[in-house]
Amino acid sequence: MVAKLNQSISAKLVKDYSDRKITWEDYRSVLESASQKIQASTNENLKAYIEGFIGLVDSNKNSITSLNGQRLFEFATSF
Repeated sequence: MVAKLNQSISAKLVKDYSDRKITWEDYRSVLESASQKIQASTNENLKAYIEGFIGLVDSNKNSITSLNGQRLFEFATSF
């Protein structure tokens, strides 16, 4: 389930932002959207994962701003 979520988030970012450098704000926006959908879920592990993922994105704000689509995909699926 988590791997599928990572792939979904990464695919959306690469598709929606492939014409320009992906920013931290873009990445955060997609995660917020995923988080809202997951909150309706009863899967507590998935809820905790997405919240942790958002925290990781926030704590790596400066690194994420410099990522392009391919590196973002690698980043999102690396953990």
